[in-house]
Amino acid sequence: MVGKVTIDPNKCHCLGRCVQSCPQDVLEWDFKKKKAFVINEVECITCYNCMEVCPFKAINVTEADWKPVKEK
Repeated sequence: MVGKVTIDPNKCHCLGRCVQSCPQDVLEWDFKKKKAFVINEVECITCYNCMEVCPFKAINVTEADWKPVKEK
């Protein structure tokens, strides 16, 4: 199983907690936009740490039976 990670940019008032909580470096911080974004979804292990630490409920992680395409 791979996690499907989505971030609602309208709800994200990023504190950086999600980025720091991810053990797989799935998320990254955009310093200009002051928002988190998904950079490495293929590594998501569906631990839900990012969802749990976001006080704005901006992140959704679901288990998926899909295989994201790895960039070469």
